[in-house]
Amino acid sequence: MLWISCKEPGCTDPIATNFDIEANKDDDSCEYDYPVKINFVVTENGRPLNVYGTYDNNNVSYRLETLKYYLSHLKINNKEIANVFLYDVESDNNFILTHHNNNIINAIEFGLGLTESQNYSDPTTFVSTHPLSFAQNTYWYMTPPSYIFVMVEQKADTVGNGAYNLPISYHLAHNDLYRLVQKEVNINLSLTDTVEVTLSLELPDLMNKVNYSENVPHMSESTPIANLLMNNLANAFSIQ
Repeated sequence: MLWISCKEPGCTDPIATNFDIEANKDDDSCEYDYPVKINFVVTENGRPLNVYGTYDNNNVSYRLETLKYYLSHLKINNKEIANVFLYDVESDNNFILTHHNNNIINAIEFGLGLTESQNYSDPTTFVSTHPLSFAQNTYWYMTPPSYIFVMVEQKADTVGNGAYNLPISYHLAHNDLYRLVQKEVNINLSLTDTVEVTLSLELPDLMNKVNYSENVPHMSESTPIANLLMNNLANAFSIQ
């Protein structure tokens, strides 16, 4: 009698997410979940900057009072991990817990602001905890209506005596202010430990080449200063 032993290809690693108990021949198809925590911080010369923190740019000191910004289609190695995220400097939940199927992160990509389809959403259709809900106070009823992609409210010390006397408010909205940010990185992940990845916004860069006395008008079309501010912010992100 002739006995023939059949090899069943599949993933033979028990710790893989697609482990096949019937497989007896590994075919390199194993997939894994590497835990990742994405932290979002605002910094001044690399140190964390919280609400009412101060920073300097071009010999002018600023005090941060409000900061919110939207990120859309956040991707790791071209795999989307968040459709939309709202950073709020006053929140304790400025992070995302996720998993990745590769042990190395070599690229992180996101939109600063919202895509056109997201921007045309109706904020009243979302539950209050959703980033696009009316409760976030980021929707602007004007013509045409728009979410506020970035909300910065601060005060400037224009005299240099420690008195922050000049309110400065930037509410940056509308589709043409959307910016795509792409970063190359080299971050090794672990199956046993959650690796923390920090997405840092260096806030002093916001005011690069900006005249603090120039207002951003609330218009349906963006202005040169609004574009400058969004470009500054898009360039101010770094990954650690």
